Amino acid sequence: MSSSSGSGVRFAPGPFKYNGRVALALVPALLVAAGLGGRAVMGIFTIGTMLWYIMDAMQYREGAFSVGWGTVALAQGGITLNILFTFANRPPLLSILLIFACGALLMVTGMWLTVQFRFVQMQYPAVVLAFERQSKVDALWLALAVMVLPAASYFAIHAAVLGQMLHFWSLLILGCAPLAYLSAVPDGLWWLPMSPRFIKGLSRLLLVLTSLGLLAGIEGRVIFHAFMPYIKLPAPWNYVAVSGTLLGLVLLGLAHATGALGTSMDATVAGSCLLLCTTAGSLAIGVPFHWLPAPMVAACGLALYYDSRSLQEYSIFVLGAFLTAGWLVHHHFWFLDLRGLLHVVLTLAAVALARFAVFDVVQWAVLGRPHEGVLLGVLLMVAAAALMPLVMTCYAHNQPPLPRMGGAACPQLPFALCPRLWDERHVPMHDADDVAIWGSGLGRREHWPRWLLVLAAGVGLLGMSGAVPGSRSALVRLLVAAAVGWLVGEYLALEVVPGQFILQSLVIGTSMLVVAFITLLQNPLLGSPSWLPLLAGGWACAFIVTMVLQSTLPLPNIQKFRRLYPDSALAIEGERLEANQAALFGVFAAHALLLAFSLKLKMSAALHQPDKLARQPGAAGAASDPYRAYSGASNSNSDFFCGVVPGAMLSSVGRAMQLEGAAGLALRRLSREGLGWVPTAGNVCTLLAFGICVYLNRYMTGGAPEAMLMLAPLLLMLSQDPLLLRQLGERQRYLPPVLAFSCYLTISSAIQVVSWGREYSDWASCALNLALLALALPLHGLFCKYLWDQKPQPAVLLVALGPLCVLSLLLAQAEGIRYLAGGGLVAAALMYFSMRHMKRVGLKVV
Repeated sequence: MSSSSGSGVRFAPGPFKYNGRVALALVPALLVAAGLGGRAVMGIFTIGTMLWYIMDAMQYREGAFSVGWGTVALAQGGITLNILFTFANRPPLLSILLIFACGALLMVTGMWLTVQFRFVQMQYPAVVLAFERQSKVDALWLALAVMVLPAASYFAIHAAVLGQMLHFWSLLILGCAPLAYLSAVPDGLWWLPMSPRFIKGLSRLLLVLTSLGLLAGIEGRVIFHAFMPYIKLPAPWNYVAVSGTLLGLVLLGLAHATGALGTSMDATVAGSCLLLCTTAGSLAIGVPFHWLPAPMVAACGLALYYDSRSLQEYSIFVLGAFLTAGWLVHHHFWFLDLRGLLHVVLTLAAVALARFAVFDVVQWAVLGRPHEGVLLGVLLMVAAAALMPLVMTCYAHNQPPLPRMGGAACPQLPFALCPRLWDERHVPMHDADDVAIWGSGLGRREHWPRWLLVLAAGVGLLGMSGAVPGSRSALVRLLVAAAVGWLVGEYLALEVVPGQFILQSLVIGTSMLVVAFITLLQNPLLGSPSWLPLLAGGWACAFIVTMVLQSTLPLPNIQKFRRLYPDSALAIEGERLEANQAALFGVFAAHALLLAFSLKLKMSAALHQPDKLARQPGAAGAASDPYRAYSGASNSNSDFFCGVVPGAMLSSVGRAMQLEGAAGLALRRLSREGLGWVPTAGNVCTLLAFGICVYLNRYMTGGAPEAMLMLAPLLLMLSQDPLLLRQLGERQRYLPPVLAFSCYLTISSAIQVVSWGREYSDWASCALNLALLALALPLHGLFCKYLWDQKPQPAVLLVALGPLCVLSLLLAQAEGIRYLAGGGLVAAALMYFSMRHMKRVGLKVV
């Protein structure tokens, strides 16, 4: 809001002023919600945040806005499903409250995301004002929720054991803390229908009362429960000393917060109170009388510094606090070696004094002025090296197994086992308990290659920071991308196919091809449009060759696994082969996703870029024929797809394969750059990634139906192209995910039901479940038809077909059928609200 002399107060777009407060409140709650939802919700948050950041960084504001709300909706769905699956583990009322609380949290999160976008502020100011400013009634309900829900949730969870005093103190803290916060923050009780003067006095009264309640709760729940061993005074003097200390500190804190300290409360009185509190607390934790002046001096120094702001008084406070902390650590937690400590202090002082020499050495090594981070890292390494003799002296008995002559030293393991030191002549007996103790032999792997990912991130940041000479040029970016691709490929090769040199080389090569393709696509070099199909074709050929070789090459370390599993060597080899194949499929699925996403971004960029070439003379002919435009861009009359197919052969085909609308405009602009194949290639990569992910889902989870909720949105990257999906316009972009979800669940559920019937000879149950599956399908078909033609469907059909899905949801035994029925009900609701919105828009137009 901004003021104007002519019209009073008006709305002006700008940054939201309370992002810090809102983030401080929402981020911890979102972390708790992610933990409640499990790995699926954490993955949704992680992927959604990454996509939102990428979209926002590339100036795709509408895409970032859609990704934000999509992430919120998917997270709410995941949390709801997880709560329903664990419904039996908690009271029903608590489960319902958790669902509604998480829904309200994610709704507020979406509203907070909405007010960040300037285009929303400019186009929909009423929505932004509604999201930003709540009424007094809304604030009253939210305040009641803040004050009641924490204590109510704790009461519901611990209802069976509330007789213990520990839970009483916890309820007291949860009941007083929210009200204390609302009373302490400025205008925290603005929603009360009272005068500002009365609200100010009430806030102070509530702050005092809730602070006393918090004080009692913290004493009972934290201090006398968790830190009782460190309180040395006998009862009841320990309660008196601790209560007096905390009460005095709370009063001083309230005086400082309300501004009374130094005005209505004299600083001398406050200093005396602080001195008494410090003395009582020190006696409570057992500070001896000969050491008691240290905390007293610290208290006096703090009181004097609060009044004078002098460096001398502050130094007195620091000295007293340091001496008190030293006694506390020495007496309760550590037995200091007062020579080891001297060694540490002298070493750190020597490193600090030698910082200029270290700077000169680093400058000579890097042939330039080093960055601050490099200097800090080198100084830490020098300090660590200087402290190594002390570590070797004090922790000689705790050294890890280090390489020595004859191999690594055997650590102290249970049952005197050390499997890494045995050879083929000395094989210990293998028992089933060994797997429970040591873990599966399939998972024994050193994960040091993860440092390659750290190094790859460092190289990428170095290239983006501009520290590399000429980093803005496309050639240097290509070299940096090749280095990053090699590091990531090396990591994948060492983790996925250890000991298989041929497959490792292929994984490294394909990773470099993918990174080079993405870099050249976004930062074109001279003639790079003709290189890109070669890179993509090379990646596809390497993918096929890799999977063929993986099924034919022998697995490494066969003798080791036969030794660990002598009774089931063949089964273990088969499992290793399948696991190896699935891991390679995962690598190429990630490659395909990266390629598809980069191609989709390229199409969006082509759609939003200014059409400068169309204004030039002779540009109309090129725009009308994408293959002719590609030929002109590559300066050749027969240069389609790197010269493999003559351009004249496909010129007439190109005219027949023109697209209309936004997709046609993007295709024409891409064709002028020699990239007319981008939409088709993007669709191929998207379908390939989706198919591999479906296979991995079948391999890893047995075909869990809930996985399709996360896999189907991958098909949103599909776009209209002249070869594969010619009829898929922008209005039909949501059809492929829905169709994939419905078809997968239908086929997998039918196969599961029939296999149950064959295995248990229960054909009656099989027929019932197939009938319930058929009842759930009509709504899906109706929804798919609506997504295709956007034509309103009769509401009578929704009312008639909805109960059929409810019947399937309640009676079906197969989990996939229940998911299908639930999806049908969601589709019916979406159709109803969408058609209602279309009707309202039509009435407004009329």
